[in-house]
Amino acid sequence: MSQEYHWSDIVLDADFNGDNQLDLAYFCARLGHIIVLFGNGNGAFKTEKIFSALPVRYQSKHVAVGDFNNDNRSDLAIIHTGSEVKMYILLANDKEIFKVNPTISIEGTYSTRNIFVADFNSDKYLDIAVVNSMPASIVIFVGYGNGSFSRNATFSTVPSSASECFAIVDFNDDGQLDIAVKNEKSMTISVYFGLDDGTFELPKWLYTGPLFSKCRILADDFNGDTRIDLLCYNSRKNLISLMSGYGNETFELPKWAYINDISVSSNISHNNFDVNTRYEVILNNIWKKKLIINLHEQGTAFFVNDYNCDDYADIIGHSGDSVIVGLLGHGNSNFEKQTILSPNGYGTVADIAVGDFDNDSYQDIMVTHYGSSIITILLNRCECCKLKKL
Repeated sequence: MSQEYHWSDIVLDADFNGDNQLDLAYFCARLGHIIVLFGNGNGAFKTEKIFSALPVRYQSKHVAVGDFNNDNRSDLAIIHTGSEVKMYILLANDKEIFKVNPTISIEGTYSTRNIFVADFNSDKYLDIAVVNSMPASIVIFVGYGNGSFSRNATFSTVPSSASECFAIVDFNDDGQLDIAVKNEKSMTISVYFGLDDGTFELPKWLYTGPLFSKCRILADDFNGDTRIDLLCYNSRKNLISLMSGYGNETFELPKWAYINDISVSSNISHNNFDVNTRYEVILNNIWKKKLIINLHEQGTAFFVNDYNCDDYADIIGHSGDSVIVGLLGHGNSNFEKQTILSPNGYGTVADIAVGDFDNDSYQDIMVTHYGSSIITILLNRCECCKLKKL
């Protein structure tokens, strides 16, 4: 690639050229460029391709990925927040380039906070949810499977309470996706249960208490009962709380507990993830300005998967520092924390993404660093899986 990582940049992984290999797309918001590294399927990548995708700079802050026209190639949706809010749909084609579809106007001001992609109306076509804070709302755009969308529904979220993070999953096992929203100021989670037409019921409220401040919410089966739970993680205080789901639109009250640190000998840590020193993506050092930003608000990311192959949900994440941690789940609501990547000389961790970059069925980790010209690929060797087979 040809740019260092800036605070407004975003990295996504998906198959953008339809070859069944995972690629990396680096959205350089300050220039309106998209830089794509097409994967070789062995943890390495081909020479970059640069697309001057948008006529705008800096104001484009939210990006989502999905196959919007059903051609087996992943496309991009980018929100631009200028004098008016617009959504750009960029369709990947068989020539490994992106074509900008007609833009979609979104009512609102500079308040768009996030964008999500999912099939909300069960028609097998991807839809887009846009989250706004002024007014506090979520707008659903229904996709038609050809790259076009229309507004389907708008529903209000908690006024004057920033909707910080979300979980989109089927909580009540009715085949429809639901949306859980964390409301920071009100110390609540509001759950919107989906209907088969892409609309949602009025929210049900879950009170979480004062410890909920500065938490992130995640959804998965964390206690092994086959029902989807809500998990609240406060990385600053090293606290975790499970709200067990009952599958009937109700949840257990939150139970808070401290997370124990475990030694590096465990199979989720350095022993399990190898830095791919054979191929690190080296970026040209052309942007040297030092940044001053609030990393705790902008530099957070958490991903749920089974990273150590024990059939229990784990969490990989970082919280705006130079450390990537793993929360090792035991399938009984308990977790242990371990450092996966310590400061490595490349600078503060800016962003991470997970995916199988070398086609061995294990989830790997991609790491970018603020002001650095290096993307680090951590390949998951999953030594515990090999031990199971012996």
